[in-house]
Amino acid sequence: MAKMFRLIACMIVVLVLVAGFSGLSQNGANKVQAATEVRFPWMNGQTLWPVGVNLAWYSWDQDFLDSGMASNAATIEAQLDTMASQGVHAVRWWIFPDGCNVPVFSGTGKGSLCTGLPTDWVNNMETMVNYAYTKDNIRIYFTFISFDWCYTGRAWAHDDIIDNATVRQSFLDNAVKPILQALGTNPGVMGWDVMNEPEWIVASADNGDPNGSCDNFPLATLKEYVSAMVSYVHTYATQGVSIGSASMKWCGGQYQFWTGMGFDFYDFHWYDWATPYFNPLITSPTALGLDKPCIIGEMMPDPDAASDIAMTHQQILEAIHANGYSGYLPWSWNDSANDCQPYINPSFLNFEAEYPDVNQVLASGAPSPTVSPIGTPKPTITPTVTPTPTATPTATPTATPTPTTTVTPTPVKTATPVVTATPTPVKTATPVVTATPTPVRTATPVVTATPTPVKTATPVVTATPTPVKTATPGVTPTVGPVTPTPPTTSTIKVQFYNQNTSATGNQLYCDFQLVNTGTSAIALSTVTMRYFYTEDGTEAQNFYCDYSSVGTGNITGTIVAMSPTYATADHYLQIGFTSGAGSIAAGASVPVQTRVAKSDWTNYTQTNDYSFNSTASTFVDWTLTTGYINGVLQWGTEP
Repeated sequence: MAKMFRLIACMIVVLVLVAGFSGLSQNGANKVQAATEVRFPWMNGQTLWPVGVNLAWYSWDQDFLDSGMASNAATIEAQLDTMASQGVHAVRWWIFPDGCNVPVFSGTGKGSLCTGLPTDWVNNMETMVNYAYTKDNIRIYFTFISFDWCYTGRAWAHDDIIDNATVRQSFLDNAVKPILQALGTNPGVMGWDVMNEPEWIVASADNGDPNGSCDNFPLATLKEYVSAMVSYVHTYATQGVSIGSASMKWCGGQYQFWTGMGFDFYDFHWYDWATPYFNPLITSPTALGLDKPCIIGEMMPDPDAASDIAMTHQQILEAIHANGYSGYLPWSWNDSANDCQPYINPSFLNFEAEYPDVNQVLASGAPSPTVSPIGTPKPTITPTVTPTPTATPTATPTATPTPTTTVTPTPVKTATPVVTATPTPVKTATPVVTATPTPVRTATPVVTATPTPVKTATPVVTATPTPVKTATPGVTPTVGPVTPTPPTTSTIKVQFYNQNTSATGNQLYCDFQLVNTGTSAIALSTVTMRYFYTEDGTEAQNFYCDYSSVGTGNITGTIVAMSPTYATADHYLQIGFTSGAGSIAAGASVPVQTRVAKSDWTNYTQTNDYSFNSTASTFVDWTLTTGYINGVLQWGTEP
């Protein structure tokens, strides 16, 4: 049923877009009014329309170290070979994800100055750029840093490149400038992204959505960093510069954070949480008030099956191309749980067959091809080259809590009992933002009404100490769940499903929905819910809340080691509510979308988890999750 609704929604969107590019002649036949392709500014007055993917790293913060190149270069090159065979012409690749290894600083704490880059770091970047460019002109879109620099409580702290002018200047001169000088005229570089998803560190007073486990900054302060980076790119490089905004919300959908900053193009990310409120199938860059071309720099890996869109990548490419966007890069090639590889082929190749100019260099001002209306029959092709499994491993990024590099003075990261920061979360569920009901869809793809969000969301990272899993003497583990029987006097129930039902994955996607089955309101601060699972390891774990109707800032997540342990449960995730969540009325429901991940992003095995729901694709009553009021069990059966 959910799939049917998504299909209907897809048909509505396509009809809206068709209407926007066609009219009726006197005899009632469609009369095409073609639009002009909006192209991406590249270098030396030339333009592209890039179609590609996010890599986004192979080995967290170590990709261009000599040690990283020695062990990973052959694998990455094989991946680039496969990408080229599947119609990939652009790759977004992060340079310094969180600063844990690179660049080199004079010390570990704030106030330390950036002193340079490891030996051959720049040469290794150039080697990979040149290799990619030989593969059907794949161009690299480099991201300098991510908001992950700003996590607190770690052994290194260098996010003062944002708010300390002296530290920032040392970073610009000794890390950024050498890279730009080496690659700023290289035709294998698509462009430069000064920061990934900065809105998660912008203060809420400035309409950001600050991550509770990160330092956050006034927007004006962050813009000082952004402005300095833009200036350096314009000084030392000929390619364009942008910023990887977390959502259309901050690129004109609700707020206009980044216009007037000197960017050559805009880049926002699109995940399913945003679709009802910020949808590029409906809202064009012109309607957003953007004064430069705009690309979609991240996109959900499988928009057909795992989204509210129910469209293939080919259909989305056709639609956003017609709606005035200038490029498209889904997430992510190296994310085993959210891998785009199975879904881009043959969509990318078919799209390129429809629009052969896409990814080709055109001179600025040259006649651009016209856009055919959505729905016009197009030739499709069957790719003759398929990915080689051994050449494209789907292992999760190999960021570890103890980097092995010895080239920087940054101290070795050691595992600690409480981990309050991790490498950037995998991006299938980007934190949800304030939003009001989705705007009415009109008969034109350019929607002048700007969506006004109603949902509030801040990524909640409340990782708790995760003790080493130990056997409990004298306890015989319970194998498999017992038959659940909720209390007959229950006034709540817990509905649940796992967004990812794969046997293994590097995150647990736990979506709860609390329902008040009683006759009076219940204070949410008295309610908790639990999901029981096995850790399958001893690493520290982190909690993320991606959405709740009461706001993610009002959700708490606690990861608890159980004693005794069981064959199907040695930990549980407990969801709670702050007093700010208010109450739940009789008959009402409150959804809460959450994730759990290990600090080193290694996999969980879900099939041995007590609460795992392998079949549901939407909320169902699920008594293997439990609900409590004031600590008293009201729903479900514990292991």
